[in-house]
Amino acid sequence: MSKRMIAACLIGLAFFGFGGLGAGTLDAQITRTPILLNPGNPSSSSFDPVISADSGRIYTAWTDHRTIGCGVYFSRSTDNGLTFAPEIRLDGDTANTTKDLISQSIHGDGSDVYLFWTDDRNGSTDVYFIASRNGGVSFEPEVRIDDTGAPGTQEVLAATLAADGQNVFIAMSVEIGGADEAIVVSTSSDGGASWSAAIHAGHGTAGDFDVDYIGIGCFGTNGFVAFDDNSDSTDSLYGRSLTSAGGMGTLVRVDSDTTGSGDIEHSVDVVFTSLTQVNVIWQEERTGTSNEEIRFNISSDGGAAFATDDVIGTYTPGTNDVDNVWFDAEGDTIIVAWEDNRTGSDEIYTCSSFDGGATWSADLQHSIVGGGYPRVAVDGDMVGVAWTGPTAPDHAFVNWSRDGGATFGAPLVMSAGTGDVDYVDIDLDATYESCHIAYLDDTLQGYGIDHVYTNSFRAASLTLMGSGASGAPHRFQFDGALAGESGSANAFQVVCSGSLGGFLIPTDGRNVGLAFDTLFSRSLGLGAVLSGSVNAAGSGQSSVFPMLPGLGTTFYAVAVVKLAGGGFGAITDPIEFTVQ
Repeated sequence: MSKRMIAACLIGLAFFGFGGLGAGTLDAQITRTPILLNPGNPSSSSFDPVISADSGRIYTAWTDHRTIGCGVYFSRSTDNGLTFAPEIRLDGDTANTTKDLISQSIHGDGSDVYLFWTDDRNGSTDVYFIASRNGGVSFEPEVRIDDTGAPGTQEVLAATLAADGQNVFIAMSVEIGGADEAIVVSTSSDGGASWSAAIHAGHGTAGDFDVDYIGIGCFGTNGFVAFDDNSDSTDSLYGRSLTSAGGMGTLVRVDSDTTGSGDIEHSVDVVFTSLTQVNVIWQEERTGTSNEEIRFNISSDGGAAFATDDVIGTYTPGTNDVDNVWFDAEGDTIIVAWEDNRTGSDEIYTCSSFDGGATWSADLQHSIVGGGYPRVAVDGDMVGVAWTGPTAPDHAFVNWSRDGGATFGAPLVMSAGTGDVDYVDIDLDATYESCHIAYLDDTLQGYGIDHVYTNSFRAASLTLMGSGASGAPHRFQFDGALAGESGSANAFQVVCSGSLGGFLIPTDGRNVGLAFDTLFSRSLGLGAVLSGSVNAAGSGQSSVFPMLPGLGTTFYAVAVVKLAGGGFGAITDPIEFTVQ
């Protein structure tokens, strides 16, 4: 059968009659088996796992100690996280000195991969950057990022990266001329092939004031850097707009408390939701002097001016202690995650805005009996919140929303070892509507010797309902369509195969994960049976059908959502079943 005929079959099947609806639940995601990424590190600890996902490609990096010293390692997946290539080392430091990856150290955009880390090879801490143009198959030579000083002459105490296409921004807190730090920015408009000279973005002369916490974000060629400094006697929050060509705007105040009051603490972060809307979040001791609260502010003109900041969350500011704030945003959806102790133990919460920060939802609690170090990611209708908990030995958890963060299901346990999980990073991939995490786990070697693992799931899932007996009645249960795919105008279609493979949907090039064989072709012709409409909850059921004959034979099935407006939506992971 030609690809054109296959496409016609797939499209045509959406208009056949469908079976009854099932109840379905939001909690239907099926996690895969965790994958160990660094088997070549049997007895030395790993650190700093980071992950980025885009267009079916998953990129991960970490640092670990092998034999002597420390290196930066990388692995990639080209099949949406089902398998990963053997790890490779990225840095060229023959002395194996200390290196650290930092949250947001990695950025994948299609086949472009950007990665940076701090590195002590020159005698003090510098920042190094590396890029791949072919999806991580190979990397260009690493580059030291200019911090206004010669290599090894100044100490970089913090760094962060933002990127959009070929536009890359790196901000650093650099100790210059003594004990105080300066905010220094370097930019690239060609994907890191060349870089602007370092720019001092703070008050006065570099090193005049103390800079501790920094954040940077971008949209196209526009960027914005936010940072605290003590130019008004206490730590207040400031920022500047930037361009990837090296331009810099006027210094502005981001927080809106009175001069000389409040104290910025930790978690300064910046996310653009359009070319001109800049969202900044941070922790600050404003109501009290020992417990932080979350503050948020918006600029609608690219960072030239900011509105009045808001408190995020319904804990008691100044009384409850807030830590480890993280947020992500897309369009008008902004999700903030944190941990606080309002219940007497640290738990994970989120708060959402669906109108660009004008109003905020009630807090949602995600952990049950303790949690820490949350991360959150937003991509279209998908929101994922990851954390570790509840108590040692901790596991990695993800809570999942298919409606932009309005509602969540039950937490999913993503780790499977018996050891302690210490850290988790998360990213989402809209192409396959999937969630991916990387985390540390000390199961293999015992307490304190961590290895790097990854695990994934897709938004939608498929379940075969029935005994598995040949000739017995069965049906397929489909769950987890995103908000934009839910509703009876849309349908799901199940296709089956005798083996896994690489059949691509002709209209969009996505891999359904099955081989195109006789059974695949036959299942396309059973559209009225192996399909169903999708209800408002994102679920549906096929008609009842007899199990295929063939005792002991193993088959595979995948469901694909056919959208009423044209095209295809969610693809489930293949499920395996054996005729009994």
